[in-house]
Amino acid sequence: MKQMFNKNIIVLEAINVKMIDVSKYIIKYRKLIFLFFVFLTGFGVYSYIMIPKQDMPEFNTPYMTTVVTSYGSSATEINDYIINDIYELSTTYKDILNIETSSYNNYGVISYEFSFNTENPDELADDIFNNILEHEFSLTINNFNMYNEYLSPLAVFSLSSDILSYDELKERTLTISNSLKNIEGVRDFSITSNDMYQYRINIEEDLLSTYSLNFEYVYYVINSSLSDTVLGNITIDNNVLSIYSSDIITDIDSLNEIVLISNYDTLGTNLYLSDVSDTEIINTSNKLYYADNEETMFISLFAYESNDVTKLDKEISKVINASDIQINKMVYMIDDVNYQLSNVFLNLAIALVIVFVVMIFGINLRISLINIFCTVIVVFGTIAVLYVLGYELHKLTVVGIIVSIGILVDNMVVIGEGINYHLDEGFDTLTSVRKSIKKNSVPLLSSTLTTIAAFFSITLIGGFFGEVIRSMPITVIIMIVLSYLVSMLFLPLVSIYFFKRKKRKKVKSFKTELWVKKVVRKGISYPLLLLSVSMLFLGTTGYLVVTRLNIDIYPIDEKKALYIDIHDSSGFDLNNTFNLYTNIVSLLDEETEIEHYYTSIGGDLPKFHFSSIPLSEGANNGRVFLNLNIPISEIPDYKIKLEEKLDLINPNYSVRFLELSPPEVDLSVKISSDSLSELLEKSNTLIPNIRDIDGVYKSNVFGSSVGPRYKIEYDQEKMILYGISKTQIDSMISLYSNGFFVDNVLITDNLNNVLIYSDDFDINTLLNINVRDISNNSYPLSTFISFGLENDYVLIKTTNQQFTTLVDIDVADGKDINDVKDEIKTLTNNDDFENIEINYGGINDMFEDIIDEVIRALIVSLLLIYLFIFIQFNSFVKPLIVYLTIPLSFGGSLLFMLIFKSYITATSLIGLVSLIGVTVNTGILLVEYIDYEVENGTSVKEACVNAVYLRFKAILLTSLTTVLGLIPLLVNGGDFFSPLAVTFMGGIFTSMILTLFLVPGMYNLIFNKKSKAV
Repeated sequence: MKQMFNKNIIVLEAINVKMIDVSKYIIKYRKLIFLFFVFLTGFGVYSYIMIPKQDMPEFNTPYMTTVVTSYGSSATEINDYIINDIYELSTTYKDILNIETSSYNNYGVISYEFSFNTENPDELADDIFNNILEHEFSLTINNFNMYNEYLSPLAVFSLSSDILSYDELKERTLTISNSLKNIEGVRDFSITSNDMYQYRINIEEDLLSTYSLNFEYVYYVINSSLSDTVLGNITIDNNVLSIYSSDIITDIDSLNEIVLISNYDTLGTNLYLSDVSDTEIINTSNKLYYADNEETMFISLFAYESNDVTKLDKEISKVINASDIQINKMVYMIDDVNYQLSNVFLNLAIALVIVFVVMIFGINLRISLINIFCTVIVVFGTIAVLYVLGYELHKLTVVGIIVSIGILVDNMVVIGEGINYHLDEGFDTLTSVRKSIKKNSVPLLSSTLTTIAAFFSITLIGGFFGEVIRSMPITVIIMIVLSYLVSMLFLPLVSIYFFKRKKRKKVKSFKTELWVKKVVRKGISYPLLLLSVSMLFLGTTGYLVVTRLNIDIYPIDEKKALYIDIHDSSGFDLNNTFNLYTNIVSLLDEETEIEHYYTSIGGDLPKFHFSSIPLSEGANNGRVFLNLNIPISEIPDYKIKLEEKLDLINPNYSVRFLELSPPEVDLSVKISSDSLSELLEKSNTLIPNIRDIDGVYKSNVFGSSVGPRYKIEYDQEKMILYGISKTQIDSMISLYSNGFFVDNVLITDNLNNVLIYSDDFDINTLLNINVRDISNNSYPLSTFISFGLENDYVLIKTTNQQFTTLVDIDVADGKDINDVKDEIKTLTNNDDFENIEINYGGINDMFEDIIDEVIRALIVSLLLIYLFIFIQFNSFVKPLIVYLTIPLSFGGSLLFMLIFKSYITATSLIGLVSLIGVTVNTGILLVEYIDYEVENGTSVKEACVNAVYLRFKAILLTSLTTVLGLIPLLVNGGDFFSPLAVTFMGGIFTSMILTLFLVPGMYNLIFNKKSKAV
């Protein structure tokens, strides 16, 4: 152990020697050093112009959805023979957190949730989808689709017209989209419209019978006319060539002119398709889109990553303004970026002014001007480093700069005050520079490393919050490193030329000095009492915060928007969902706070924000996006007002914020079981009781459901007698009931699909369909089958292959989520739910995850800081004395949270972790000064008093610059950054007051006894 101490001493002495030599190199290479920092500042200005500017950091919302279609398959078959296979294929991917599935009759939906730490979500999604496509399923698959657009769009425009037809509007939309795509910096676009057209041929069964035709024959004739078919091969000159037929259909007229029978009568008349059918073009998208209650389509515009979106505004506006149709900005990130960046840069400018004013009053004008100049170098130097490292300039990076302003001034103040102090003693400028560097180099290096350690631990936070916040601590680390370099190199260089030697001052006992030392001497005499009071203070404020303040882990985004989710719980009828929408149109039109509103019926809108809860594509769902024209601060109250009005119309509406969080509800209850029938039974009992709980404002249920279906009864004896197989019967019923599909047919230069069907079919018609035996004899299906009516599953929902019912709960304002959860636990804590698994999610679980991440960051920070302080002081005890500043700062943070009635947010927790590296700096410098005095023969107690007196002005000054510099962030930081400012300001303020007495007091208590014992 002694050898380790000796090694540490050698290292520290070597550092001190090197730092003393720095002044020699500063003089020798003064021009080079000056040019370097001038270049750094100039490159920083250039970087500010060139660096990509964004609203928030770019990150992925890792979701993927796959839709599989298998016509004629029941929900049970979809689940058993398709969904289960896909689940097994997907379990090999470690980045998949959850797989939720919904099985309907004819199709299934598989939704994947990836980890936020997934390196390449696009590549993962493609890999999963390709594996699914390559798999051989036991059921016939008609279609697979994948949706995995992760990045939020740069802009979403709605386009509508009172003059143009829908086809003309679409053509104009495509033209505008291509013009936007040609703008440099625009990556891609997507058009969202309800124009999935299908050619439908409705066969009249009675007419077919008249001409002795059947349904299959018509299908085969049409299919051959629409398809390119390989007819055979022919050998010419030893080369085998394939013979293809080509389609003969170019438009709807040529489709109607397909000949079914030629010369069917004595007059040589042909029988055409139009003679036995009606052909029409039908929109089959099952979705409706509106802008302010007018039919519309949308353009979503995507920019390249790490691109300065503000530079695109002029070109985009030029294209949009040149159009003669109605174009509204549903989402326009450029406006948000300009507003947010101008706001945070205004806060930065105000913070710099405040710091400058504080330094002028605290120290002389010359030192203040030099420090401000050095601060400007650090700010632009940081922007230069961010630009080189590939970061963007956004709210988080600028907030990192604001938070750092008061911290980085500390280094400059210590060096500047040290130089000034030695000049007052009569030393020349160069000697004063050397003495200041020698005395402060190691403690400043240690305090710099401890601050870096605290913010480095924050960069290790994972998940969504880590993705969002990471650029802020990285910015602070860059600022602190540059601050140390500027303080050690540039500030001494400037001081040599701008500071002048002073006449040696006579040592006088000023009344102020005597009074301060008297107060300090008295204050450090009762360290245990002060420690006890401090811990009591921390415990009291902690209890009050937990019991009186609300948790809002991720506040709302500062955008003037809300959205409304519509859910029809009565079934899957698009008309019912549309009626729910029409019921609120008049209300939305009358709301003066709403500037525009955009609607989708039958599923989701184009992606508009990363926090929007994914909406299943289905006839029973809809969504309305509202652009508001009220101040952001009024949006929470307006949301409550709008909810109250909507509740009077229908409870099937949910009004939601745009939040700085992944999609999450207040409380999610997942009811799971391996038995679907038991799950439905218990869910149907539990859900009404959940809705009756006090505090449940609204709930949406997503679970399996049962509906009527026809079941076929087979007469196997007759089937064997006539040689008819079950496969023949099933295929005939499937084809006749679902119709015949011909996919990807090129008609009028567009790929379409054609459906051949008959709306004359009912159960009796199906029973009269003929099926043929091996001898080509035909028999009606009624010979072999009959139909019985029964209930079966029309929707089956699973989560990770367990049957699941999901209940999403909005908790009423003022009610505790945990109280609602406890009530549900009481309802399920009995033998009836023995085989039912209940899991809970929502914002509280998200909060617990963040707490776990923050605690890990806290532990890493404490360990690293202890290591740095231990190396500096060669003592196990002294780092613990310095650590006493941490609970003091936490108590102050909690007190300020109570005073300002701040929410407990993710950023307030980050503020607490950050404080560790900042508040210990005061303790480090105090202990360093005390050690210096003791080594020069001063008694321990007097050394403590002198250290506080010598550091009092610098501590007061740096604390004030940090606290007051955060006022703009407190006032204008919004719900996301204000809690960070509150915790930081409170922690710095109280630690400034209490650390001056507690750290030297504990030092005196411990080491004074040791010196007396010696």
